[in-house]
Amino acid sequence: NRANNAVLQALASLEACSNRILNPMVEKIDSHCLLDAYEDALSIMSPPNATAKLKNIVTPENEKKKRNTFANEKLLDRGHTPNTTPLSFVDGALQLVMKILLVPFDENRKQHQQNKVNAARLDARLLLIRLIQSKKVSARQHFGSEESETMTLDSSRLWRVLKATKLTKKGYQRQVSPVDVMHAMLSNCSDLTEHHLLIMIHYSMTKTLPEDIANDVLDRRFIFKDSSPAREYSNSYFRARSSLYKLQKSTQPPNGSKTVKELENELDDLCSKLWY
Repeated sequence: NRANNAVLQALASLEACSNRILNPMVEKIDSHCLLDAYEDALSIMSPPNATAKLKNIVTPENEKKKRNTFANEKLLDRGHTPNTTPLSFVDGALQLVMKILLVPFDENRKQHQQNKVNAARLDARLLLIRLIQSKKVSARQHFGSEESETMTLDSSRLWRVLKATKLTKKGYQRQVSPVDVMHAMLSNCSDLTEHHLLIMIHYSMTKTLPEDIANDVLDRRFIFKDSSPAREYSNSYFRARSSLYKLQKSTQPPNGSKTVKELENELDDLCSKLWY
């Protein structure tokens, strides 16, 4: 029927973009082409009378205006997957997103190709969150289960997804992090198992970065109120980190400023408070 054909067409357009990203013969792709392809796919499935509403939410034109200001906006508030999105599309789109997110590192891959994949993986992080937030993602189907995975926790599918969303360097722009993924799954996946929870705890205790925790705390205002210690520690952490960064770049530190060692000790103390 028409609805099924629209889903197939939408997934085909998204898959075509995915293939261009992974094709080593394609040297260059448009900035945020994966996000654009996802918005186009949603538009394909939208009935004509819903187009006007979508223009204020998820159209490529609207999204492109925002993309140069990642650091100045709440990343996780950007766009959403409508509740009317068919489950078959969510399942198919998530498989394509995970395919890009879990592209293995290849030391023989040319630099321009690696840069192209890395850029697409940033888009894939955001789409992963948006799909999970649709509440239509099955954790058992897409993130493995104890029955389907007899391997160790470190090689499980969920662990690999969390590892793929870890920041490769301590950047100063807000990006989707493993903490965001875990929070989204805990809030939106109704079929989480003990296997998933064990992986999340193991990852949190061994791999999570303090800036990931601080960013997540500051984004969850409805959980962490302004007066909560967690928000105070998070704000203090970013202030101290900013001061340390400026001090390290400065040739003449301002009078009365803290020393590098004092700031490093302060950050260590705040990291411990954020983790525990």
